[in-house]
Amino acid sequence: FALMYAAHAEKQYSGEPAKVKGPAYKQASEEVESIWKIVSRWQSDEQKDSAKKDDSVALDAKAELLPAVVRAHAIQPRIQAMTAKANEPDPDLQTYGPVMKEKVLALAASHRQLLAACSDLQAAYHEAVEAAVQRSETKDHKRAAEAAAAQRE
Repeated sequence: FALMYAAHAEKQYSGEPAKVKGPAYKQASEEVESIWKIVSRWQSDEQKDSAKKDDSVALDAKAELLPAVVRAHAIQPRIQAMTAKANEPDPDLQTYGPVMKEKVLALAASHRQLLAACSDLQAAYHEAVEAAVQRSETKDHKRAAEAAAAQRE
């Protein structure tokens, strides 16, 4: 469902850097952790089943997951840049020491898992969200038609 609403989500996501001050690693790791918290809330089978049965849950999933997916993709270039620095083979050009290198590579692995989880959730919630949006639009059109009919009377 994110692909259909990507433009909407991008408008809602300001594109501002994380509100965390400090080094790029700290900003990126806290952003990834923040996104994981959102994604984790929607990974249970109970939540997925509930979204299929209840439109409000499906729409809540859309409202929370869509910006999270956009944020996960928005942070990708920063993590890729840090990973490239961490994998620098030339000792004279290396930015990170061995401990920081491991932290950056672990962050990159966590981010890859996050992107995979986002993709899985998009697939899992797609049908429920589409159905909820369709029903919501139908209700809106019906209300508008009823209001127009009432005005004519």
